[in-house]
Amino acid sequence: MTTQTEQATQKTVGLVLYPLGLAPNKSNRLLVAEVRHFIMSHPDIHCLIYTLDTMGVLFHNEGLGQFTTYFPQSELEEELSILRFARWVAQKTRSNVDNIIVFTATPYRQRAFRDTVKAFWEAVITIPIELATFMHPDFLRDNNLFYNAVGGDDSIYWFACFNPDEGKRLRWRERWYRILPWSIYRIVAK
Repeated sequence: MTTQTEQATQKTVGLVLYPLGLAPNKSNRLLVAEVRHFIMSHPDIHCLIYTLDTMGVLFHNEGLGQFTTYFPQSELEEELSILRFARWVAQKTRSNVDNIIVFTATPYRQRAFRDTVKAFWEAVITIPIELATFMHPDFLRDNNLFYNAVGGDDSIYWFACFNPDEGKRLRWRERWYRILPWSIYRIVAK
């Protein structure tokens, strides 16, 4: 139990979770578990979570619902733009967090981090933004790297929750989005 004085000096971190698809699939359950692990391993930090409304059931099952702010269900599209979500996070966290940590699956990491940084820059908000990096546990197990997490592309493991054709389409789309110049990407991504 923290006192009011401790709460006033306690660091507040915004944990931004970009899910893989809109469904509570295996990959999204792993992302929520990573967020929970971060929160449990840093009891001295006050964490506020920002994610999609469709992830609510996973956060409530993990006991983290009271710390979570959800992107409104009414604004969800079939495929939500990472940039649009990042802009929403920038507005929500404007004055109530000390820094941001981005959580997402390996295939989205580069783009989610870039979009978050750019969204905060557009909103003229200067707070540190970090990227949480971790490997898919099935990749670590299959490659005997569970205790020694070193490089490797674990994208296929994250996309295993989709059918093979959908996973392939999503991987190609990610590659395309990453190579687009920012001036074009921000128009395409809205």
